[in-house]
Amino acid sequence: MSGARFHADLPVLASRSLGADLHELSLALPGRDPRESQFRAGQFAQLAVSGRALPRPFSILRAAPGRLDFLVKMVGPGTRWLAQAAPGTPVPALWPLGHGFQDRLDGGGLDETWLLVGGGVGIAPLIALKEELGARPRVELFFGHRDGATARAAALLHPGLDVCVATEDGALGWPGRVTGLLEKALEERPGPLRLFCCGPDPMMEAVARLAARRGLPCLLSLETLMGCGIGICVGCAVPRAGGGFALACQEGPVFPAQELATAAKAEA
Repeated sequence: MSGARFHADLPVLASRSLGADLHELSLALPGRDPRESQFRAGQFAQLAVSGRALPRPFSILRAAPGRLDFLVKMVGPGTRWLAQAAPGTPVPALWPLGHGFQDRLDGGGLDETWLLVGGGVGIAPLIALKEELGARPRVELFFGHRDGATARAAALLHPGLDVCVATEDGALGWPGRVTGLLEKALEERPGPLRLFCCGPDPMMEAVARLAARRGLPCLLSLETLMGCGIGICVGCAVPRAGGGFALACQEGPVFPAQELATAAKAEA
């Protein structure tokens, strides 16, 4: 991890309900340092939740002078509290943490087509990456959701982006999992190609398998649970392909797929 790191109680600016239990949460920045709003797509923040002992990691969706935005899915009491917090509610935050996608690139020219593959709330760092890349040519997004309602809710986060969508219930876009949509795209796109992925572990393992079969570079942003976010609790250790463990909060959350044991198993 490099660059400045900040810790403050950030008041809620707004929490916009997108539908399907998804919320866009905006927190106000103190504004004491212009670096507060600087981050690399793939970096995250630790947000403390009222009544819970440990903070939760959330990918930074967007940052601008005076605010940080996050995608929150209500799945339990903690995320429900965050999503429904009233404006002005203080949220203890530590940010930006970890390494982003571009920190882990090993080259890659403008002749490459970059395929960004997200599932569920894993779309957040990929939206951030697409916006970070700006006018870079040959970037495509593939987002997978459980159903059409979730896909329509998530689309409110990226109204100006051209996204290929897959829904498992077949209500919108490609009928089935996003890995099926990706496999079709890999067969149709000329090389060279590079994959970027964030989402549930089984989805990322499947993407790593597709990349390995074709010899394509692939970066995975892990959604590992973290207790501290700074390498003290060792609760986010993930097994390396060559043995030993890496701390996702310090060395990740973005890793080349071949460095991870679970991805290596997917290649076998």
